[in-house]
Formats: sequence, structure tokens, C-alpha cells
Amino acid sequence: MVEMKISFDVIKYFRIIIKICMFSIAGYGNITPQTVPGKVFVMTFSAIGIPLTAIIITSIGKRLSSFVTCLLMRKRCQERITRHRRDIQKGDKIDTFIETEAYENTVVKEYDGSIIPLIISTAILIVYILIGSIIYSFLTHVSYMDAIYMVFLSISTIGVGASLPSDSAYYIGSVIYILTGLTLLSMCVYAALQYNNVKPPTEPSERKENNANVEQ
Repeated sequence: MVEMKISFDVIKYFRIIIKICMFSIAGYGNITPQTVPGKVFVMTFSAIGIPLTAIIITSIGKRLSSFVTCLLMRKRCQERITRHRRDIQKGDKIDTFIETEAYENTVVKEYDGSIIPLIISTAILIVYILIGSIIYSFLTHVSYMDAIYMVFLSISTIGVGASLPSDSAYYIGSVIYILTGLTLLSMCVYAALQYNNVKPPTEPSERKENNANVEQ
């Protein structure tokens, strides 16, 4: 009996933490604590957790956007280098290296502010929402349009009011899905900033590199 009670309490409190995470991140405003200590805990939890979550999501989204751009650049570089090497005479390795490096720099400049990474990032986010909506519609037995509506509002952090999962497993899956969706949304935002040539604040390591280049 003791083991069953402990197990029940663990599941109960785990569900409470998951609920706090959900309405703190995605804005499920219908769940509110009834006691003063509960309200203080939620405000403290949100004040600390939301900024940390935003920092992590932004950092991951930035790296995902850079990864997509890097893949495109690498593919374009390989195509150009392969085509260029066909026109270069054999035996002149120095000229080949110089020309290859010049082509790589040209491709980097082309993708600096290109709309292609933004289009790909947005397409990934849209596909992610559509797939999530299919799963949500299947599990909750709602129409597909309603599922898209709920998923979009959740990822955009607007909140969906009283529409909450009824099972503990759904809570966990929803939190993971929303956090992943926010990361993809951050990736799209960063790609949009690159397209508009608006550079986000640089990280400390990037500042050191920039200062070193200026000194040289």
C-alpha cells in the first residue's frame, strides 16, 4: 500500500510540474493556483524558467539556421568546385587551391542574406505543424482544422485556453512538441534576420574574433 501511495504521489506531482511548464511556456491561462504560496511559486518558476528557456531555444534555433545554411553552402561549393576543376589544367595545384578558395568565398557571400535558408526553415516549421496536427487530431478526436488551430496557437505561445491533454503521457508529449516547435520558430526568426541583413547580438566568442580582425 505504501509503494502504491508513493507511486501515485510521484505521478500526481509530476503532472503538476508538467502543467506549470505548459501554461508558463504556452499560455494555458485557465490553470491557476488557488493558494498564495502556489501563486508565488508559479511566478518565481516562470520568472526564472522562461528567460532560461528563451535563451536555450534561441541558441538552438540559431545553430539550426546556421546548419541549414551550411548544408546549402557546402552543396553549392561542391557543385562549383567540381565544375571549376574540369576547366583547370592538371599540375597547377597552387592555382587550383586559390581558385577553389575564391569560389568558396563567393558562395558564402551569395548565401549571406539569401532568402533560401528562410524558405527552407519556414517549410520545415509548416511541415512540423501539419504533422503535429495529424497526431493531435488522431489522439483527441477533433477535426484536422481545429487541430491545426490548436497546434499553431500553442507554438506561437498565444495559448489554447481550456484545450488540454487528458492523459499524463499527452502532457509530456505536448511539452516536448511545443519546445521543439518554439526552437523551429526561433530558427525561422534567425533566418529572417539574416535575410534582412539584421545581425543579432554576437556572442562573446564572436566579439573576440571581430576585435582580433580589427586589430590586424
